Amino acid sequence: MKLKLVLLFFILFTSTVQAAPIKNDKLNNDPQDLNIPLSPSQIDVEIENDVIQRDRASQPNTQIELGVSSWQPKNLQAPAYSNAVSGFSVQNAPDLNLSVLIPINTMLNFNVGGSFLTVSRSSNLVSPGLSSSQDQTGYLPSVRVGVEYQPQYFGSRVFHPYAQFSLLPSLFITNRSGIDAGESTFGLPVQLGAGVLISFTKIMALNLGVSQVWGSAGDSDLAGFGVNAGVRVAL
Repeated sequence: MKLKLVLLFFILFTSTVQAAPIKNDKLNNDPQDLNIPLSPSQIDVEIENDVIQRDRASQPNTQIELGVSSWQPKNLQAPAYSNAVSGFSVQNAPDLNLSVLIPINTMLNFNVGGSFLTVSRSSNLVSPGLSSSQDQTGYLPSVRVGVEYQPQYFGSRVFHPYAQFSLLPSLFITNRSGIDAGESTFGLPVQLGAGVLISFTKIMALNLGVSQVWGSAGDSDLAGFGVNAGVRVAL
């Protein structure tokens, strides 16, 4: 009798265990929560896209700069009818310049632009019974072609030092006046410069620097030192 009770209890226990539902947390999870392994090709594509996005974010932009300079040529020369002629001097505005800086890499920019300077001179022409004053205006347009170097291991987020080297194909042009019939001469001086960019925002900076020019145009000595200031904007 006891054996029959034991067998009956065992049968009931076994049936209860088999009838109980099997809980599987993995089957009840949302399919979106499952971590599906990526193939090596998919991993390579994601890494490549991430590198491209970082390169685009760190790549420098083309910049435009408008500035002025105190540079004045050392000795501008032009023929004159009389010896009583003053030397050329800056007429009104200082040397105005415009530059476009195109990035070559993260530290080197291609610098192309131009500048324009207006000068004048005067003379008192004296003849028997007549005295008159004559003025003559000269123009000095220049083209700038060079490079700008910005070392990454100097400076900070606000201050960015730089150095520049440029060729300055230049014309010295005088108008026709009572002093002279007017002429034009060509020269190819060089310019060295250095300074610092002070960033106000991510796209705008103040440029403060100095420069030195060596060279001539005809008989005119274009050498001179200048203090420069400008505003640079990234496109």
